[in-house]
Amino acid sequence: MLVDVQVEMRMLAEETKAVAGRVFFLEVHRRKQTGQTSLRWRLVPGGWRHVKWEDEAMQLALSRLALVWKDWYAEKNAMALKLNREERELRAVARDDFSTRMTKARHG
Repeated sequence: MLVDVQVEMRMLAEETKAVAGRVFFLEVHRRKQTGQTSLRWRLVPGGWRHVKWEDEAMQLALSRLALVWKDWYAEKNAMALKLNREERELRAVARDDFSTRMTKARHG
């Protein structure tokens, strides 16, 4: 269910925020117009801006970490990508179901 994926997103974000001395973390981002929910990386220095995993600033910050932390963050990134994909797919299904119900209601 969509709500389950969104709960998992919040849990994953909290897990990355709990790292002491972090310079980046995952944040749940929700678009008001569409309701789309996604996980995005935020870089703490530099105005707390969103960054992509591939971003030079993100990769520089990762390069300064011990291998165990690099691997941990890579795992969290893979989980975030998976959850973002699941959220998009489930939201699309819900939107299609709603459209189908509305069409049937209009045409009897």
